[in-house]
Amino acid sequence: GVALEGITKKKALPKKKRPKKRKALSFSEIGGLQLATLVESPPLDKKWIHEIKYDGYRTLCRKEGNTVELLTRNGLDWSHKYRSLQKECKKIPANSLVMDGEIVWTDENGRSNFQGLQNALEKNEDSSLLYYVFDLLFSTAMTLENYL
Repeated sequence: GVALEGITKKKALPKKKRPKKRKALSFSEIGGLQLATLVESPPLDKKWIHEIKYDGYRTLCRKEGNTVELLTRNGLDWSHKYRSLQKECKKIPANSLVMDGEIVWTDENGRSNFQGLQNALEKNEDSSLLYYVFDLLFSTAMTLENYL
């Protein structure tokens, strides 16, 4: 580095040696989402962790800068149907990220209800929807590499 009144300042790397900025994976790069499998009974092994099955739309959130896409499990962009959720996802302090979750509408008891979800979307009442995120597939705000 170069000393500047007792402060060490690092020289900038030449452009060709600078690390590339990581970008959120595209839907095709993810290669498909894990889907639930219907079985007769849950596994009995204590190593298994169970998730609640929500009755909603499986949705992938892809954020790149200030652009947020909310994609169906088939890769269709439904961002226009989920404007309020899209606005909330923009607030996440990461330049790039990909999250997997379920968008649901819940009744007064907190239970997901698919008919309620369809009704809310039909009436353009997306502010009543919740996005339950269960997987963080990619983020520039943090890395899990040290935990692998």
